[in-house]
Amino acid sequence: MGVNRNGSNTPCVSAPRLVAPQRSSDRWRDAILTQLKRAGFRAVFADGHGPSRWSWVENIPEREARFGLRLFGVTKEISRQWKSQIDRAARNETSLVMHLRPDVADLSQLPQARSTWPQGVGGEDPRDASAAHGKECLQKSLELVRKMFAKVGQLCSLSP
Repeated sequence: MGVNRNGSNTPCVSAPRLVAPQRSSDRWRDAILTQLKRAGFRAVFADGHGPSRWSWVENIPEREARFGLRLFGVTKEISRQWKSQIDRAARNETSLVMHLRPDVADLSQLPQARSTWPQGVGGEDPRDASAAHGKECLQKSLELVRKMFAKVGQLCSLSP
């Protein structure tokens, strides 16, 4: 039981958190970095969605020191230019899915009336999504990753 937004003591239910507990997510990230280091990787770019993105970025300095790897993520310096997973089931993510997995993107499931906002969507209208926009977003994000690796002399070939 909690206090509703209007301040009343009417019982309310909070939505469950869908984020793995910090400790378990740290363990699997560390296990992956251990294996990448063992395999000879010198630099790693990682990204997530929402809290996992932020957690990764805030722990980069400590992990770089511990693993001896150069680590990259969607930091404040590039967040305005980053074009992947920047909304919640809206135009960006829907476009990415339409580009990468068109077989699972079914816009007919969305309300046809523009006056009805799709449930659970945060961002631009997903009904405006397109595979072409998804490809463009992915290419722009991959170019940022390529530039990060190039800056430290570890240029790798990335293709969308």
